[in-house]
Amino acid sequence: MRHEPGSDQIRSHVYHAIKANNLPISTATVYRHINKQYYSYRVFGQRISAIRQVLNTKYELYNMVGLVANDDIDTYASIFALWLEGKTYVPLHPNQP
Repeated sequence: MRHEPGSDQIRSHVYHAIKANNLPISTATVYRHINKQYYSYRVFGQRISAIRQVLNTKYELYNMVGLVANDDIDTYASIFALWLEGKTYVPLHPNQP
């Protein structure tokens, strides 16, 4: 496992933020900070699955997708869903498409 500089500080920050917000801490749940919000990998996985279902029903004929890239969980989940479905995406800046 690669140890990134400052990762201990990040883990400490996440731990204290979780405790301050009375969120449950467990070894099976890891929280990710996105745009001042914390999400578990379970929630992230559920978002990915939901987006994959939409891709398979409404966009199954398209291999290339334009993705408006914001700093939110849906953008990150969309990137993973597109990768998992083998689709190509072009990130679009929300203010300069």
